Amino acid sequence: MNCDSLVGRFRDICRGHDDAGNPVLTPEKCTAYRKLWVSKGIIPSGTTNLSTPSLFSKAKSFGSSLLAHIRNALKPTPKPLFDLRLAICQECDRFNAAEMKCGECGCNMNVKLSWAASKCPLGKWGAE
Repeated sequence: MNCDSLVGRFRDICRGHDDAGNPVLTPEKCTAYRKLWVSKGIIPSGTTNLSTPSLFSKAKSFGSSLLAHIRNALKPTPKPLFDLRLAICQECDRFNAAEMKCGECGCNMNVKLSWAASKCPLGKWGAE
């Protein structure tokens, strides 16, 4: 089960925002709810930081990553670098392991990590 499988206000609290991207609670309160729900098995563990980017922010982040990837001639990330990037992400509190997504930019990490021109929005790893 993930946040989107919950309904109404519970889903909004789990995600940290409503469908329009407006915050529903402070990030601290959302995190407290998330920890409680994880401890009770209501939602999977993977991240305790609930604030997620809006749909517009996700689209903007993906668009800039895609443009950089195209400018870099669609060059893939070498396997050792992919593994290093993934290890760094797995240590980050913004990484959602259950969904393989970054909580900062909202990107699918299987895609983002595989593009050599991609970079972490928090500056933890850069483009090749």
